[in-house]
Order: sequence, then C-alpha cells, then structure tokens
Amino acid sequence: MNIGGLVVGEDLMTAVSGSFNLAYFAEHAWNGSLGRDRRIAAVTLALVGGAAVIEAAFSQALFWFQPQLISFGELSVGVWALVRLPLLVATLLVSILVLRRLRS
Repeated sequence: MNIGGLVVGEDLMTAVSGSFNLAYFAEHAWNGSLGRDRRIAAVTLALVGGAAVIEAAFSQALFWFQPQLISFGELSVGVWALVRLPLLVATLLVSILVLRRLRS
C-alpha cells in the first residue's frame, strides 16, 4: 500500500469536501429568507469548510517540503496519514448531511 498516496488522497478529499461545504453554506448565508441565527450558523459552517480547504493545502505543502524543513523534525508517512484522518472524516460527514438535505 502506498501510504504517500493515501496522504495525498486524504487531503484531496478533504479539500473537495470542504469546498463543497463552503459553497453550500455560503449560498445559504446569502439567502435572505433565513433567520439571523441560521445565517450565523451557515456563515460559521462556510468558514469551517474554507478552513478545511486551506488546512489541507497547507498540510500538502508541509508533506512535500518536509525534508527541507529541518525544524519540524522527521514525521513518518503513516503518522502523517493518521493525523489527517479526523479532518477528512469531519468534512465528509458534513458533506453527507448536506447531500441528505439536498435529496429530501
């Protein structure tokens, strides 16, 4: 199993899922028919989606340039993949909730 590919795949899926969530909740935040509390919630979730995209891109930059970054020390590829997993799961779960909402 290519664990380096797993790390790239995790961050790619996190970025795709985060982008989807960002777009969905940003559209809802701009929707004038929602109440104030729901608009605040939509803005918050849009920011979380955007943060996931930025963090995934940053993680990939660190992953690929880690050998040049001596101050970070050595991280194994397996540990890197494991550390990325919670963010991937969180963004995918939000995407699943959004897709269920869109289907109903």
